[in-house]
Amino acid sequence: MFDNIGGKIKGLASFLTWIGIIASVITGIIFIADDAGGMGFLIIILGPLASWLSSLLLYGFGELIENTSIIAQNTSKKKSGANNSTAQSQRAKELKKLFSQGQLTEEEYREALENLALLAEED
Repeated sequence: MFDNIGGKIKGLASFLTWIGIIASVITGIIFIADDAGGMGFLIIILGPLASWLSSLLLYGFGELIENTSIIAQNTSKKKSGANNSTAQSQRAKELKKLFSQGQLTEEEYREALENLALLAEED
């Protein structure tokens, strides 16, 4: 229900614009039929224009929400990437410490570093 709310607001703006345009034209025709031709033509011309202009604010708000969501997603990806890089750096230090203490063989140490490098490439 609340997924893609920016797109839904933009869709609502478009829908309301078309409803306003159709209502203006119908109302204008009714006025023309009731011998108020000048007022009818004015409604037919200015009604759709007013409907379109008023929808710009709602559409812009939907666009703003949509772009804010995209920025939030991109920011969270960058943060998680930075956290992974810090964790990998910490793990490399731990491996070096274990190797220097003799708890890892050189082969195990190199293999662990290669695995760590492969994980870094996947991010």
